[in-house]
Amino acid sequence: MNGSVGQPVGYDFLTRFVPRIVHVENRDRAFWRDTAYEITKARTAFHVLAYVHSGRGRLRVDTRVETLRTGTVFHFPAGIALNITVAQEDPACFYSIQYHYALVDWRGKTPHLQFAERRPLPLPPIVTTDSPGVEPVFARAYNVWSAAGLGYEWHARTTMLEALELLVPGTGSAPAVLPATTHAIDAAVDYIKTHLTTPLDRVSVAGRVGLSPAYFSTAFRRHTGYSFSGYVRGLRIDEAKRYLRTTSLSVAEIARRVGFRDPFHFSRVFRRATGVPPRDFRGF
Repeated sequence: MNGSVGQPVGYDFLTRFVPRIVHVENRDRAFWRDTAYEITKARTAFHVLAYVHSGRGRLRVDTRVETLRTGTVFHFPAGIALNITVAQEDPACFYSIQYHYALVDWRGKTPHLQFAERRPLPLPPIVTTDSPGVEPVFARAYNVWSAAGLGYEWHARTTMLEALELLVPGTGSAPAVLPATTHAIDAAVDYIKTHLTTPLDRVSVAGRVGLSPAYFSTAFRRHTGYSFSGYVRGLRIDEAKRYLRTTSLSVAEIARRVGFRDPFHFSRVFRRATGVPPRDFRGF
């Protein structure tokens, strides 16, 4: 998969990403004949994620010009100037998912919503993929939407998320994770899981598996979808939940067993993650 440099989607983004799909279309040959092989918008009304399943053309977004060809995935936000021109003899036909979206951060039981009117997806604007799985996903989104059966909006939304997940590998500014690095990250994950009760820091774990701290951070996020500290914190909270459900240990003892020296700090972190304090979680 090739593309210009951009930020990887990442599972942290997908976890917060909440789209509302407005329409899914197939811009086919009949559509292009009816529009004289060109569409122009002074200001787009929706975000668009699209896959070119045949043909070729040119995309202009504001002042940026990109080439469209079979296998190209492209996207743009709402509120931009757009022009698409296609070759009459071989027009760029594409599936187009039109949507709005927001990012939701849960802080305990409280959702914090960030609407993304003009914020594009954190992908390169153009991604050319030879993955055989991408086209069927976009085609399924179109077919589900066109059939308008029971739950079609929900099915189209989950299909869009599946498409985005397929675009994760190889789309970031970081180099691809090599097999040796993958083994190192796997070793780091195993070490973390067996040493939750001990102090864990990025620098020492990186050194243990033979990687520099900076490269370790990048590779760890790409491999797991989480930052090092976020991954450790999540494992510790999950382990604390298990203790709270299955034992009668005190909150202070559980905090110690999952690697928190200060039970009050543990309680704050636990409540931030779950929305309830540890004692109340045990009573659920």
